[in-house]
Amino acid sequence: MKIVKPVFIGVNALLILIGCTRELTESSQHGGSGTETVGIVGTVVDSGGGPVSGASVKLRRSDFLDTAQNALQKTKVLLADAITNDSGKYSFGSVDTGAYTIEIIGGNSNGALLACTVKTSDSLVVLSNRTLKPTGSITGNIPLSVGGGEQVTACVYGLDISATTGPMGDFTLNGLPEGTYSLHFISNVAIYAPFDTTGITIVSGVKHDFGQLNLPKTTGKIFPPDSIALSRILDSNGLHSLSWQSIVTVGPWPFRITELKLDYKKLTALPSDIGSLKQLQSISAQGNSLASIPKEIGGLRHLKTLILSNNNLTTLPDELTQLDSLTDLDVSNNQLGALPGGMENCNALEVLDAGYNQLTVIPDDLFYNGTLKAVILRNNSLDSLPQSIGLQEGLNFFDAQYNSLSALPWQITRLGKGNVSVNFDFNALCDSLPQGILQWLNAASADSAWQATQICQ
Repeated sequence: MKIVKPVFIGVNALLILIGCTRELTESSQHGGSGTETVGIVGTVVDSGGGPVSGASVKLRRSDFLDTAQNALQKTKVLLADAITNDSGKYSFGSVDTGAYTIEIIGGNSNGALLACTVKTSDSLVVLSNRTLKPTGSITGNIPLSVGGGEQVTACVYGLDISATTGPMGDFTLNGLPEGTYSLHFISNVAIYAPFDTTGITIVSGVKHDFGQLNLPKTTGKIFPPDSIALSRILDSNGLHSLSWQSIVTVGPWPFRITELKLDYKKLTALPSDIGSLKQLQSISAQGNSLASIPKEIGGLRHLKTLILSNNNLTTLPDELTQLDSLTDLDVSNNQLGALPGGMENCNALEVLDAGYNQLTVIPDDLFYNGTLKAVILRNNSLDSLPQSIGLQEGLNFFDAQYNSLSALPWQITRLGKGNVSVNFDFNALCDSLPQGILQWLNAASADSAWQATQICQ
């Protein structure tokens, strides 16, 4: 049996393709409409030289990988798709600089592949005519013997093609146009390291037997791959991929995710796997449909920023207070009735936005740590504030407008050591405030045109 030795290369390995490109700064000579001045243009023909219409043309970066498990490699980016016109022509508008792969698939499993480099975003790249030929495939076997449930995902750099091993470790990558490829493999088992192998040549219409591939094992400290946790987060919400802008990592292997951006992804749940991403420093998941946050989030001791605004949260886990590195917390525009007790343990917290919720009380311990600089509690149902607010001498912005406050503790005058902006508009304070607090309010108002009479509206 043929044994293939894995080759370790960086995630930016380039796909080696057949064909040549040339860069022009003048208008197109062929491809597209013939009037393009920037972007990429080309023409697809059949074996007889006639134009091929209706062919699918996909433009991807050369380091693109088609699998959610590899999203942490910052390679999941879909740039553009096109369809050839009646003249067999296709075009893509202005494209960022970089190396790209163009995959063309026509009828009867015919395809072609091109490499393209864009050196300047205001240039026009004209590709030579490409003839469609029958596609080939790659098959192979990856034996795993950890204890059951092991899988390996095989991906092709630059293409929307990936395959997962079956129970016996077999995999097949179909629909590969003629060319030479680099492959990426990643396991769902922590003891195996992801790796790349290069120089896999596909001949038109031929199946390439990759043989047996033995995965290399990791050495030293073993981390469960962050990619697995990320994949489970995506799978639990019916997502298949993320753009490279959604993830920031540190490496070398094992790559650890430090920033996760899941804004407006229609998320309905964050599974407990989020707690496995131990190096996370920032999570942004605003504009989703999250109803709860798993308690495991409390294990993210490096987390500094947590943005959960515009969701359906009704409670926050008590474990949130274990985030002793957290500096910014935004839970605005939810349905929270209370904040968790023990907030003093968030002893690095500087900014809290809990506006537009259903809060009726603020826990005393929120103000115990003395680190807060800005607090937003507007549009809630608060009727009082704790005396401990006076401990926040460093706080310089406080917004509690549109509540039901009928009194303020005198300790509030200690905020910001006299250098603070506040807003208590549209409450029920009116004449119940001592003169000293009224004078302080007028001096501390965030709006220079603010009048104390607004606090009783």
